[in-house]
Amino acid sequence: MRLRSTLSIGVTLSLLLPAAPCAAGSGSAGFSSSIAPAVEASDDGDEQMEDLIDEFDERMAKFMEAYRAEEDEAKRQELFTGLYPRPADFAPRFRALANEFKGTQAGAKALVWIATNVYGDTQEATVDELLRDYPDSPLLEEVVPLLANRSDEGSRASLRSLLSESPHRNVRGHACRALALNLRGLSADTEDTDQSKSLMAESRALLMRVQEEFDDVPYYGGTLGAAARGELFESDRLQIGMIAPDIAGADLQGVDFKLSDYRGKVVVIDFWGNW
Repeated sequence: MRLRSTLSIGVTLSLLLPAAPCAAGSGSAGFSSSIAPAVEASDDGDEQMEDLIDEFDERMAKFMEAYRAEEDEAKRQELFTGLYPRPADFAPRFRALANEFKGTQAGAKALVWIATNVYGDTQEATVDELLRDYPDSPLLEEVVPLLANRSDEGSRASLRSLLSESPHRNVRGHACRALALNLRGLSADTEDTDQSKSLMAESRALLMRVQEEFDDVPYYGGTLGAAARGELFESDRLQIGMIAPDIAGADLQGVDFKLSDYRGKVVVIDFWGNW
């Protein structure tokens, strides 16, 4: 998908910038099908989208090249002021395309770009707009993961609807995993013990379903199945009160050791690394 080039730059840049907060908000439980069937190709709209994405990507690539080449930290920070292409500055132009080509593939792509590059209230509202106006679009796989961290019932209802009704397997797969993570978070915040256990059980069942039905669906550099296996391992083996999985390695002096060698002893364990 053409939008992925922008997202890959965003992932790289996230290693350089502080994490931006994502606001929790209301989902769009009641999907409207009024314009969804009209998602068709628009040559002019697609061409304008490609040009605008290329413009942003080229400016971002120039910034990244300059940032990596500059060793002085103060000058690196100056690059953010003069050279860094802020997604929020591009968002109005993508919004204009979304409005002009509403109901087309180009219109949906413009909204997806905004939702995956701009944070806060703008992201929240744009995701809700996509869910409302393009419930059958395959492009929703790009934004469905954003619902995993929302705390409202509307978002969970949206995920359940997508899981059962989307005609696209990739969208259903991402909805399944996002709902599992959402319920796991809800379980952690629920004081009622029985309800918390019930939510965790449903979350686990959904992650198992991801492995069974959507194992090979692409997710960043891997697959949804691989992500689900990691999340199941965390749920099953890495919770408070559980015995930590054993590890083996060599210490700074080259002496082999295992974590289990220290079970029952009072020790300080310091894990660190350099990248």
